[in-house]
Amino acid sequence: MILRQGVTCSTCNEIYILRISVGHSSYQEHSFACSNCGETITIGLDLDQKNAGWQFKIIENCILSDETLGTIINLHPEIVFSEELLHVDLISPSILYMSKMQEKLNQLPSDVSKEDYSDAKKNWEKIFLTHQEWGIIGKIWSLFAKNKDAQVKKFIIDNKDSIHDYRPNLTACEIIYSFIMRALAPIRANRAEEIIEKIFDEYENSDKELFNSFCKYHAREIFHKNMLRAHGIARDLFINYNEFNSVLWSLKKGESLPSNFAIASINFEKTKKIYGDAYECLGSNVLTLACISNIMKKRKFDTFENLTLAKYIEIDKSGKGKCFSDIPEFSDLMKYHIPKIRNGSHHGTFVFNHEHNQISYSPKANKSETISYSEYITCCVELFISCMTVSAIDIFIYDQLRFSAMKDTAGIV
Repeated sequence: MILRQGVTCSTCNEIYILRISVGHSSYQEHSFACSNCGETITIGLDLDQKNAGWQFKIIENCILSDETLGTIINLHPEIVFSEELLHVDLISPSILYMSKMQEKLNQLPSDVSKEDYSDAKKNWEKIFLTHQEWGIIGKIWSLFAKNKDAQVKKFIIDNKDSIHDYRPNLTACEIIYSFIMRALAPIRANRAEEIIEKIFDEYENSDKELFNSFCKYHAREIFHKNMLRAHGIARDLFINYNEFNSVLWSLKKGESLPSNFAIASINFEKTKKIYGDAYECLGSNVLTLACISNIMKKRKFDTFENLTLAKYIEIDKSGKGKCFSDIPEFSDLMKYHIPKIRNGSHHGTFVFNHEHNQISYSPKANKSETISYSEYITCCVELFISCMTVSAIDIFIYDQLRFSAMKDTAGIV
């Protein structure tokens, strides 16, 4: 369904006709820069999915209008579409998307039962509405990362009705791991599981004592620090979920993005720091992968080819992935770990051009580069996915592998 609503910029009185496609969440929000004055306009939409109801909310710099003539803006919270269609009236991004999906739909069985349909709907909601769980999951994750064991256990019990697949004695690790995998599902979760399987296969075929020593160090020195950093990145993305939603949906489904696509919401003030923060998080948290890569190369976890562990921790984050560049499953996670974008973000040189939806920045003195806003958001989401993948690996090591290593070597963690 598409809701058509006129709005007027409160700053300069420019008129827009918004064609907002209704998503599946209980709330969606869209921002864009006024083409006349450049100020950000933000409008929200409260949705009653059960009764097909809605209510517009004025968030920033606009008023609702009865005008029928103005600049058309198509907005969809979950689907990316060509930027050429951004201002075209009488088109439906959902119908265009479904036409592309028709070939896949034709492969589905035609005799789907009500039970099968109900199960499919529940599974779909588990995967694509995970952001609505963040209020509970974020608190569990934060308490757990801070080693607040008593508090997190009580919080889980107090909020058991809001926790996915709750059962007695469900642990914080299990809850966070389930959330991460559903947030990445289906395709990106599969890739995370493949990496975990590779690590376990290596464990099965390697010196168990090498892994046991690493698991002890990981539990003592790495795990909770990594989880705390990753929590910050997950928090930033889910608090600003409307800025990233459509791109995340596409990537987690394994879809390729158009070369120049429209973003459902553009609020640069909310997103300009996120890439730099995610870059820093991933650059620190891949210590886990670096240690495992040493074991894969038949060395102790803290023995690098040319570095000590202490030196590796100190090197610039731009070089953190070099030691496992020969392991594709690991190195793929660093594909969007790009120092020059990080420098632009962290050094405050980002300048957003609202007319062209483009960011200019200076990664080095006297050197200027540009990146489209859609490409920038894609980089942010890819880093988020990499950070969450490493977190899933961290939980697997902490919550499962270390106990297998302890048992197999009769060690004590």
